[in-house]
Amino acid sequence: MKTDSHIYSIDSLRFVAVFGVICLHFHPFETISYPISVLIEQLMYFAIPFFFITSGYLFRKKIVDEGKISGRYSKFIKRLAIVFFAWSFIYLFVPETPLILTQAKSQGLIGGLHMVFDINLDKIAAEPLYLFMAGTSAHLWYLFALAMTISLLFLFIKLGIEDMFLFIAIPMYIFRVLVGPYSVTPLGIQIDFVYYLGPFLAAVFVGIGALIAKKDFKPSRQTAVMVILFGLGFQIAEWYLLHRIYGWDQHRHAGFSLGTVVYGTGIFLLALSMPAMGKSTGFFRLGQFALGIYLIHMIFVPVAHKFYGDVPKPLGELGPFAILAASLLLTVFLMQLPYLRKIVI
Repeated sequence: MKTDSHIYSIDSLRFVAVFGVICLHFHPFETISYPISVLIEQLMYFAIPFFFITSGYLFRKKIVDEGKISGRYSKFIKRLAIVFFAWSFIYLFVPETPLILTQAKSQGLIGGLHMVFDINLDKIAAEPLYLFMAGTSAHLWYLFALAMTISLLFLFIKLGIEDMFLFIAIPMYIFRVLVGPYSVTPLGIQIDFVYYLGPFLAAVFVGIGALIAKKDFKPSRQTAVMVILFGLGFQIAEWYLLHRIYGWDQHRHAGFSLGTVVYGTGIFLLALSMPAMGKSTGFFRLGQFALGIYLIHMIFVPVAHKFYGDVPKPLGELGPFAILAASLLLTVFLMQLPYLRKIVI
């Protein structure tokens, strides 16, 4: 009898993680309770690390299973490139803020799209490197970072020095932390191009995923939970001290910290320790929509923010769920169109 080796928990947690990303971009409860808002975001900071670790893990697993590293790499990068450039074009016509949305609305559909297009072109002209490394919408940095990091991992594997990858990735991440949340401390580094440092953030997580795959590590659920609790506690302690002593505002800047590495790794270990999570209920099937939801959700975030103030406070905090539902529906719709299916799944 054939053994079912599929890890359903990874698919299940992909869907949870993409909801976490939406929460990080929407900031629920921010106007009601800053501590509650921060706590929610702290809990959701596993999302991007989980995506990177999963990519590193699955990429390394495919290499082992298929033994066709160059072909696998080429296929992976080609797909990422298509998705990146397709959505960069689409987001040329999407307003980035509620203010731009309001201004565009007053000019009608065609006039509004033209205005948004001009604004985004001006941004690209001012920072052409931003287009190459982060696309036309802030969240597309993930695709470039993943492509560059997988390319670096591929190079290390081809050269036979894969074991050295984390020795490069860890200093890269420390530098990213020093220009991020730790930039407000005496040890921090002040720069204006943090968005260009996506690979510095991604490398350590992709490396961890690849290492787990190479070692075929099978953690216990107890071990995973302990890693999660330690990492989350460390991450929250970092935020508290940075905010209390140095005035760090998590809502204004991405707060990936040292504890995030442990926390994100713990969540992935939990997935490995519970491979059947979501299988019996069919919840794992939602994981196939995670990429599409991630790519699409920033279309709806400015709209949700625009109407946030007009909705009674308790209902307004449901914004992330509304964004998730709208993004899911649009993803499912685009999947039915042969030429667009490839850019959402």
